[in-house]
Amino acid sequence: MAFLSTIFNSAGLLFLVHGVYSSYEHSLTHTPSTTLTSTAAVSTANPIPADIVLEILVSTTLLCIGIVLASPGLRPIQWRTWACEAEKDERRPRGKRAFEAEVGQGVGNFGRFVEDGERRGFWDVRGKRKEFAAWVRDGSKSDVQI
Repeated sequence: MAFLSTIFNSAGLLFLVHGVYSSYEHSLTHTPSTTLTSTAAVSTANPIPADIVLEILVSTTLLCIGIVLASPGLRPIQWRTWACEAEKDERRPRGKRAFEAEVGQGVGNFGRFVEDGERRGFWDVRGKRKEFAAWVRDGSKSDVQI
């Protein structure tokens, strides 16, 4: 697959360079002899030919195909593994937000702050589950009598 992606990327890059050079050459050779006050009038008077536009579109498509073929295969997301790793990470004590780190301590990756559930307004599912299990073990007696 690497050889095929290299071929696609090389051909796409070659076509793209040629298309860009052709459009540059077209803009230089097809300028009107009279000087116009507006550059918009120049671009609308002599549009880029369709073959140059087609060449640039084909080159972009070839480059996209080459990049997709060169990329590694996608792996499935394993949420349970990710959640355990995020929970067992002890670089920062539980309950401390990233922006409340001690003086001199690095705040770390902002992505961890967003991902690990320690943000304001986030409902701690595992903590609530433990509270509920303790409530059930105690006989589910409520403080309010009806």
